[in-house]
Amino acid sequence: MEFLGLAISALLNNTLIQLKDELVDFGVDNWEKFETRFNKSFTSYFEGSFKRVKNIPFVLSGTNNIDLFSIFQPTYLKSEINDVRCYTADLDNILKESDNAWIYGYGGIGKSTMLKYFFLKEIEKATSNNNQRIPIYIELRKYNFDSKKRREFLNFIYEEAKVLGFDLEFKYFEYMAEKGRFIFLLDAFDEISSNNMEQAATEIEELATKYSNNPILVTSRKLPFNHINNASLFHPYETNGLSKDEAIALIRRISKLPIAELKEEVFERFINSLEVHLYDEYQSFAENPILLFLMLQMFERNASFPTEKATFIKDSYRLLYKEHDHSKLVALTREFKTDLPESTMMRVISHLCFLTYFENNGKKSEFTESEILSFLDRVLNDEGKSSTRAEDLLADLITCLCIIHKEGQSYYFVHNIFQEFYAANYLYDLDNEVQEQFFKDNFLSENMNERLILTTLEYYAELDKEFNKKKLNYNIFLPILEELKRRNEGRDFVELDTNLYRVSLSTKGEGDISFDDLDSYFLCYLMDFFAEIDYFEDQDNKKLPLPVKFPKIKEKKIFFIFSKYHDNLTDQEYFQLDVKIYNELQNVKLTSEAMELMEKYKLDLINFSIDYSTICKDAAWYEVFKKSSAYECLNFTEDWLTKTRTEKEADKRKIPILNFKK
Repeated sequence: MEFLGLAISALLNNTLIQLKDELVDFGVDNWEKFETRFNKSFTSYFEGSFKRVKNIPFVLSGTNNIDLFSIFQPTYLKSEINDVRCYTADLDNILKESDNAWIYGYGGIGKSTMLKYFFLKEIEKATSNNNQRIPIYIELRKYNFDSKKRREFLNFIYEEAKVLGFDLEFKYFEYMAEKGRFIFLLDAFDEISSNNMEQAATEIEELATKYSNNPILVTSRKLPFNHINNASLFHPYETNGLSKDEAIALIRRISKLPIAELKEEVFERFINSLEVHLYDEYQSFAENPILLFLMLQMFERNASFPTEKATFIKDSYRLLYKEHDHSKLVALTREFKTDLPESTMMRVISHLCFLTYFENNGKKSEFTESEILSFLDRVLNDEGKSSTRAEDLLADLITCLCIIHKEGQSYYFVHNIFQEFYAANYLYDLDNEVQEQFFKDNFLSENMNERLILTTLEYYAELDKEFNKKKLNYNIFLPILEELKRRNEGRDFVELDTNLYRVSLSTKGEGDISFDDLDSYFLCYLMDFFAEIDYFEDQDNKKLPLPVKFPKIKEKKIFFIFSKYHDNLTDQEYFQLDVKIYNELQNVKLTSEAMELMEKYKLDLINFSIDYSTICKDAAWYEVFKKSSAYECLNFTEDWLTKTRTEKEADKRKIPILNFKK
């Protein structure tokens, strides 16, 4: 911790100087004693945090962790609501646009590494900034193991800080939050289980409102629903991944690591190839740091690059298996302790990933030695390899294949992307009937973690590309949609009374009806998937005249206002305006009155919710619904179901043609 020792001392000293008079008034009797406890408490917290963030696992380094500063490559974030691009070399670049940010992107793109970097850099700034806030880094997956009692999110943050050594009373922690002395860095919202997501989102939004002087950054994979989508509180940014120049800069950083001192020629050839053609040809790989590292690994062995992500990930680990003791890039001894054939090893990895991912409903990524060995014993028994020692297999997965790493007494997958992919790969290789039943039983479950759905659909699509199959359609979408209809007594999807819709209203009295909550995680993902592959046009693009009668708005959390005129308002002022307009709309009975209210407050758009029963009770609203984006999408789904069922039956009846020699 020495490298930031002076910065920590400056940070804590400056904080105490600014809070001393107020803390004495707050009830601190013995200042010297409190100062000692304060410094000791935060120092313990930073020591505990450094163990988690200072060194990170690296896919090419075997048992070695890598210093985060040596490998972090800044990139650009793109705003979802304007043309702003923020460079992640400094957190201030993001906070210039908004006090709070929601940052989303694909797995392996570097979101967690970025937040850990911000944590360290914000401490470092204290040597030159007397008003520097104290950064608090929190892994949101821990929320899954928090008590489900409804409470303020600040309590959860405080309890997590205590785990890392913080031992001041909560009243002082809360007082510092009230005075705006923190920066909260909340990592991986998508790793919160589905049944906890809505509560967590609500609590985080309330945290941003009540303690508005403390900036908050939240990272997540892109989620179609159940996330913090309140743009008045959180500015949404998308991670774009590495540009060509950034990818090359990252490889240059890696080339300077101690493990690669003697391999300058390999790195230079790879950099030249990226510059000339490799980045452009394989941009979807090269812009993702994790996949870029695997590209380097394959390039070093003169391997060709497959075009499909699924094949790419599997081939990279096949190379590690085949050349485990001939590695030139990483100076490690890579002799396997087990004698499992390549195909068996790949099957074992897939099976392990499936068990650790699905049996814990995607909530758990940290395992004790006894837990991981228990999983490996089960896998080896199921694969008929009970004579192989689980301890030896674990050693191979850590040292030879670099897919698991050990930190202290805990074991982790080197990155979620590998656990998620190989879990999907395990399912993909099962009998088709087994797959169908598995997905019907689990993907419609109320307790199913939506992260499991999202990643499985993503990698089934990739595996279908690799094998030219239609398992995503035939084994997941089709059987689940048929099961969904069966559970709803055969009704068409447009007739499901559990659906909740979102209405957009413009200043001209025009708008559209789109989805808000389809009462099924799977159905929401299906719609999102169809939209991504352009099966139908994006929602919210129709300009339909809305009925004269304005419906009663019931759900405040789904109500949003949009206005370029109010761009100069602070987040807190915008939120207060949103609440004020919502309350006034409670007395509105006509759409024209809502339009007058929009003119009064200079609004461009209002979004509010409406349920299916309300639509059906009003003939005018039902007519608009039949012309809306939502109705179009649901009807398309109905047609797709019929068409795909026919295609699947036709494929079953196909008979291979044999060309016998005469």
